[in-house]
Amino acid sequence: MISIEELSGIIDVLGAATVHEITCTAQEITYSRDDEPPTEEDILKMCEKACSRHFLETVTCEEIIGVENTDGAEYFILGPDAFPEYPQELSDALDLLGYEKKELDMGKVATRFKRRLKMRATHLENLINEVQIPAEPEYIQELEQKYMDLVNIYYDFDTWVPDALTEIEENIFSLSARIEELKEA
Repeated sequence: MISIEELSGIIDVLGAATVHEITCTAQEITYSRDDEPPTEEDILKMCEKACSRHFLETVTCEEIIGVENTDGAEYFILGPDAFPEYPQELSDALDLLGYEKKELDMGKVATRFKRRLKMRATHLENLINEVQIPAEPEYIQELEQKYMDLVNIYYDFDTWVPDALTEIEENIFSLSARIEELKEA
């Protein structure tokens, strides 16, 4: 079986890939190693785990230059927290499969992630607005944890696609002051 880091390396070399493309590539690599080949379900679970850790992210064909796809396929791309490893057998596997690197439109990728981040910030803002004063300390801690997760994701994405998130930066950081006000009330 390949590791999540090797999975990241496969996707880094491909630029963007569907679960099927990743699975075929991983299977070729494991055949070369005389390992048990992963199923598409195995690869999907690995991709989902990698996405939860921001090693990978998902996009659609709209963010990939020159790819038209009407079946709504989801593509995985390298995420901001990835530390890819490149399997030694990767080049041979890609030659055999005939896969070529897909180019990302990083402007469109940035727009997608700005929208996702804005939705998370709005959700947290709505939770803050719904707090009944005096708030339970456990609930305030939960809001603080959600805020820290949001800030961490903001910094990850801001490093990944610099300057794309400046218009929502102020909104995100203003949430901290609102949580502090709830703590003091």
